[in-house]
Amino acid sequence: MRKVIALAANYGYLDKAETTLKSIFKHTPKAEVYLANMDIPQEWFFAVNEKLAPMGSKLYDLKIDLTKLKVGKISNNHINDYSYVRIYLPRLIEAERILYLDSDIIVSGDLTPFLELEIDEKKAIAMVKDIYSMEEFNSGVMLIDNVNWRKYQLEEACIDFIQQEDMKINNGDQTIINIACQEYIQEIPSYYNDQVGYDMFASQNNLSEMINKFTLKEALVYHYLTADKPWNLLSFNRYRSLWWAYRNLDWCQVVSETKVETNQTNRPQILIFTQTDQLGPIEQLVTAIPEADFIIAAFTEVSNKVKRLLQYPNVRVHYATTMRRLLETAQTAKLFLDLSDPINEGVQAQLQALAKPYLALKRPGYAVKEGIVSIDTATDMINYIQILLKG
Repeated sequence: MRKVIALAANYGYLDKAETTLKSIFKHTPKAEVYLANMDIPQEWFFAVNEKLAPMGSKLYDLKIDLTKLKVGKISNNHINDYSYVRIYLPRLIEAERILYLDSDIIVSGDLTPFLELEIDEKKAIAMVKDIYSMEEFNSGVMLIDNVNWRKYQLEEACIDFIQQEDMKINNGDQTIINIACQEYIQEIPSYYNDQVGYDMFASQNNLSEMINKFTLKEALVYHYLTADKPWNLLSFNRYRSLWWAYRNLDWCQVVSETKVETNQTNRPQILIFTQTDQLGPIEQLVTAIPEADFIIAAFTEVSNKVKRLLQYPNVRVHYATTMRRLLETAQTAKLFLDLSDPINEGVQAQLQALAKPYLALKRPGYAVKEGIVSIDTATDMINYIQILLKG
């Protein structure tokens, strides 16, 4: 069976689509990938295909004029008109099957078994349930059986819905596919579409069923939902570093045996929980100890003063974090620092319970609790940390 995969993007989204493409071609040999677009220069396609040639894979420039297609309304800022292209793929691409992928996706392994997945003869699409609604299916990953799609006239059903029920569209093409194609959708496991982006929302609203889905240890497809994308200056995503690992791959590395490495190395991590942007000698600490990563975590949005610290390569900022995420980070941290007031005694107690080194900078009115080491100056703290890191 041919390995036919399709994406859709405009030129403004090319860097995101390119990252998805790198992850596809890195793992799936002899893949035929179609990128539906109207404004991406052909020279870019020439350059990519020159690199792919030794692998037997190819990237096709599928020019699409959206003005010639019936497109419904866009209901979210992070969704654009090109999302509707997937409805027309069986007409545009001659293949037994098409695997459609959004351009905010990372593929972690060979897609061949996914493309060969058994689909019931009475179904035309294989999809994963949407992690937010839990009622409908997520259209960012769709395995389409072209024969059955045409047999059951699903393109026509989708167009009829757009023409007659446009006001009911509250989630772009996903609304249309879920209603117009409802009886022809086959549910598949979240392994094929691990949806990332609702972590903070789920934690703040105590949505236990959604939170339990975050425990998926390994997936074939990681899908970055919502506007909380890993390419933002700050994001809450669990797999931010995974996206950047593929973004930073050179095309020569894509076609080689080079292993994909994230920045989640064995470097020691130092966790700083704060409720303010007044972090005392933080810059002195991060510049004096470049061999460690400083993770600044807060339950709120952070100010530009904290964002500015991202100029240092060993600083990470976990903004608007949750207690669950904070404790997950604490599990891998080497030690904790307390640099500023006010103190969140609940957080302090839970971190202390992990029995890891906990250092506090001495300051007026600060009462040191048992088990926390009080340090007089930034220089003394640097020396103490360096001793701990060597131990």
